[in-house]
Order: sequence, then C-alpha cells, then structure tokens
Amino acid sequence: MNLFDTYQPQDPFEVADLDYIRDAIKHYGDALYQRHQHMHYSASAMIFNQTMTKTVMIYHKLYDSWGWVGGHMDGMTDFKMVAIKEATEETGLSDLKLLSDKPISIEVLPVWFHMKKGAAISSHLHLNVSYILIANEDEPLLANDIETDGVRWIDLKDINQFVSEPEMMPIYTKIIERGKNHEKHNSI
Repeated sequence: MNLFDTYQPQDPFEVADLDYIRDAIKHYGDALYQRHQHMHYSASAMIFNQTMTKTVMIYHKLYDSWGWVGGHMDGMTDFKMVAIKEATEETGLSDLKLLSDKPISIEVLPVWFHMKKGAAISSHLHLNVSYILIANEDEPLLANDIETDGVRWIDLKDINQFVSEPEMMPIYTKIIERGKNHEKHNSI
C-alpha cells in the first residue's frame, strides 16, 4: 500500500489530482520513482519558522522565481525523507522537523521544457507530495549555487512580492493555511 491509497484529498483539485496519480500508477507503477520521461514522483516542502510567520524560500534558477524546496525521488520511495533531504541540500538547514508525518498536500505540477546541464528536457509532470517542515530561524542558511541564486527567510505577509509564478501561489496559500490550521488544532 502506498500513500496514495490512504491520502484524503481536502479540495476538488486534490480529488482530481489523486485520480490522475492513481491512474498513472496503474500505467507506470514503480517506474514513477525514477525520472520517467512523461511524469514522475517528486517531494516538496515549505519550511516555516516555529511561529509560522516566515518561510524559507530558494531562488530557483530554472523557474526564475522564489519558491519552495523539493526534488525528484531518483529511486527512493520515502517521500518524507526526500523532502527533508532536498530541504537540507537546498537551504543548508539541518535541524528540520516535520509538522506531521502525513503529507500536507498533493498536486500534479507541469514542468515546462528547459535545458539542464546542457541537455534538453521535454515538458513533463511532477506527481508531487508536499510536507511542512519547521526550522530554527537562527540556524544559518547556505544556498546551493548549482540550482539556486539564493536562499532567505520571507515574511508570509510579503510572499506575493517574491513569488513570480502566479500558478504556484494557490498551492503555497493552501499549504500555509493547512499548516496554520494544523497548528491551531494541535495546540488546543
């Protein structure tokens, strides 16, 4: 049983995306853990400070925008571990804690054609699983210069000024709201 068998979608887009992912599993199975040409799994995370008023974002060279952290599964099957691994590699943060063992959201994300390390990459889909990580705001950040042009804490009230991919804002907003709701329900 994989996490897509037990994930409970929380909005109509997740219902549609979960149907899409389950259909992809029927067709491609475990090949989705590798960088399959048409689509493959990825894991992402939004990193928040302990008061959930700021998030760490990286400046993605590929997307020319500030955004969350994450990456390909590359044969790994533990989405949580990949989200944490990518967060550490892309921010330098090492003291990261999961807000919940369960994903905060799932999404099917388009990745448009681009060049990577001199090779042409066709447009494809990321079947993405997202988590929330909590970090110590005082821990030093370290940018991964290979893929990014910076890493920084961003006040949540200012996030719109940094993210230049309008299609990602509904996802970030959804994750921020779910994270704050999770915190509110677990602190009662």
